[in-house]
Amino acid sequence: MTNDAYALVYPMLAMFLWTFLILLRNVQVRVSAVLKGQLSNEYFELFRGAEPSEVILKTGNPLRNLMEMPPLSYIAALAIML
Repeated sequence: MTNDAYALVYPMLAMFLWTFLILLRNVQVRVSAVLKGQLSNEYFELFRGAEPSEVILKTGNPLRNLMEMPPLSYIAALAIML
């Protein structure tokens, strides 16, 4: 394996860490909203009940976007490295 193949490791690691940080922020915002009584746990189980606040939507949409395409790019990058 050449050194050029390992050049993909750092961008993959950065994307993984960014996704993990967004996931942690998403969990923090959702748990905070439930503990404050702004939103019931039923919303996250069945998507019923009160509408989520703008903060929940702002943290949920980027996470959804990060979970759609990057896993495919991880697979492609690993295939290129091999």
